[in-house]
Amino acid sequence: SVSSFCPNFIHSLDASVMLRATNWASEAGVTHFQMVHDSFGTHAADAPALSRALREAAVSLFKPDLLNDLRTEIQQQIPPDVKLDESPTYGVLDIDALLNAEYFFK
Repeated sequence: SVSSFCPNFIHSLDASVMLRATNWASEAGVTHFQMVHDSFGTHAADAPALSRALREAAVSLFKPDLLNDLRTEIQQQIPPDVKLDESPTYGVLDIDALLNAEYFFK
């Protein structure tokens, strides 16, 4: 149903961050992970590598204009006479600030 689209889209973004972070942390030598939805864990010695991977994965995923990309993809799949509203405008958050945010992941 239409009402399930938004939660499923958000969940897919969470899963994408998890997948990217897991791959990148694994490349950095992390071999043990604990994950439940958007909660991540590893051994204390590997926490800095996982933290870096999570930050970089989130920034890489959320830097592009995902809402406009989604709107464009949907618009291409629906009848041409149906026009979608414009994507909402973004605020002033600098997504790169996540790379150094104190409480993004500890």
